[in-house]
Amino acid sequence: MSFITITEVRDRSGVPTSLMTNTQITAMIATVEANMERWLNTRFTPTEEIDVLDGNGTIRHFVQRNPLLSVRALTVNDTQTIDPANLQWDRSSGKLYLDSAAASRLFVLGQQNTFVKYLYGLVVPDQDTSTSTTAATTAGTSVSISVSSISGFSDTDWIEVYGMDGFREVAQISGTPAGT
Repeated sequence: MSFITITEVRDRSGVPTSLMTNTQITAMIATVEANMERWLNTRFTPTEEIDVLDGNGTIRHFVQRNPLLSVRALTVNDTQTIDPANLQWDRSSGKLYLDSAAASRLFVLGQQNTFVKYLYGLVVPDQDTSTSTTAATTAGTSVSISVSSISGFSDTDWIEVYGMDGFREVAQISGTPAGT
C-alpha cells in the first residue's frame, strides 16, 4: 500500500510527464517509503513478526517493533504458553502486560526465553468505512462477524475490531464479504 500517489508528487514538485515518467515516480515512491519504514522501525501494512526476547523478571515487556496491532502468541520461560486473551498491550509503545489471569505472572528472568508472535504496522484508518455489531464476538482464526453494513469492505482489507471492554483486534478479511 502506498501513502504517496503519482498525482501528489506531480502537484507538489511541478515535474511534468515530459521530464519524468509515471514509472520513474512510482520507483521513487517505493524507495522513499521503504526508507521511511526503516527509519520509523515499522511497516505501512500489518506485518507478522516473532521476537525472541530475554525475560526481565517483571509483568511487562516490550516488543521490538510498533505500533503493536495484535498479539497472536506468547511463550515465557521457554515452555509456558500465555493465552493472548490474558494480555493487555499498548499500541503505540508496544508494551505488553501480563494480567492476573495469565498462566505466568512474570516474564521469567532468562536469556532468549520469551517468544512473542504479533502483528505490527502503521495503519491509517479509513474514516469513510466503518460499521458496527451488537453480536458478541470471540477472538480466533476464521471468525465470522455479523455487522450492520458491509459497504466499503472487500477481500484482503485489514480491519480493526474494538469493543467497550477496551480490547482491540486486527484481522484481515479473507473472502468477499457477503450479506451482513
